[in-house]
Amino acid sequence: MEFIKSKLYELVDVIRSPFGVSSAYIQALFPLIEEYGVGPNTLLDQAGVKPEQINDAQYRVPLYKAFRLLKLAIKACDDPYLPIKLGRMVDTKATQILGYACIASSNLSQAIDRLVQFETLVWDIGDTQKTLLEDRLRITWRAKGVPERWVPKEIVELVISGWVHFGYQITQADKGVLRICFRHDGGGCIKEYSKRFNCPVEFNASFNGVELMLDSLDVSLHQADPNLCTLMERQGSELIKRYKTKVNIVNEVRAVVFQKQLWRDPRIETIADALDLTVSNLRCALCDTEYTVNSIVEEVRRELEFLHFDDAGLGLTDVALLLGFSGQNTFIGAFDCWADDTSAHYGLAATKPRSYSDRNCFGIDYTENEIGFCSVNKALDSEGTFQ
Repeated sequence: MEFIKSKLYELVDVIRSPFGVSSAYIQALFPLIEEYGVGPNTLLDQAGVKPEQINDAQYRVPLYKAFRLLKLAIKACDDPYLPIKLGRMVDTKATQILGYACIASSNLSQAIDRLVQFETLVWDIGDTQKTLLEDRLRITWRAKGVPERWVPKEIVELVISGWVHFGYQITQADKGVLRICFRHDGGGCIKEYSKRFNCPVEFNASFNGVELMLDSLDVSLHQADPNLCTLMERQGSELIKRYKTKVNIVNEVRAVVFQKQLWRDPRIETIADALDLTVSNLRCALCDTEYTVNSIVEEVRRELEFLHFDDAGLGLTDVALLLGFSGQNTFIGAFDCWADDTSAHYGLAATKPRSYSDRNCFGIDYTENEIGFCSVNKALDSEGTFQ
């Protein structure tokens, strides 16, 4: 039981986190998915992301929804190597300021510096570091802010694949990589991975990352543009400074609502104080988005509502009160605005058994018991104890 408790609390940490992924990055992956005959909008709907959100260049998909989306895509496409293929889709359109700063760099070494500096603008779920060794440069990636085991191995493969293939693009060469390392197990597919990356691949390594030849770092880039590089660095540095209060403001507010359980009694003063902003500054920051505090709270409530509905033991009144509504009728009115189906119908449908594979979007295999989103509400509403 202790094992189950710890996993549920870790899952709650992921859901509560403010981390996210640029919508432009995710949108750039859709053409490949469509080649498999899979409709992106279907996956978005299953992941709880609206098409208009992905079309909004400023929107950042919450971390747990991005994880869910990738797992759903791999399942729908039925291709275990999909993350590597998706990495090849990474370009300047997908990476925006980061991408343009890299291609405008004078050489590969400077481009790597820009990667370390601006990767947060694409996604802020990892920490990228470079280490100069005696005969090579090592670039490593590790998850930050959330338990590493909650980051699907497919996410790690997508990150590394994006690095490598974008590097091949800007250098116009497919050499210079000494080896690629993954901390997870490769399932006996080393040869296939090495073939797809065009370099040696090592699994069960001590780090996730890439090692490059030192002489490859000085290779001049064919699209080097000092003026563009300076401009992108200036803009990128300004966005990094205002990351929490501008670029990622919607996810920051969403995380505070989750963490402080403000879906019951949403107060803009409490949210502003948690973000170290004045109320007027918070409202001003949200003016640049299509969101208000109320709309973010409603989105959090909607997500929690579906989590609660996964617990067949909860009735409509129970769910309504847990979400901060005054009663069942008020909740039903709000739910009918959220969902295509009625709350009563959904409540009946939710009592049907669901397989764990349908609920687990994080790629974690539990050997001691089955855990899914159906139990998340218990963790969200608990204060250190499980009922």
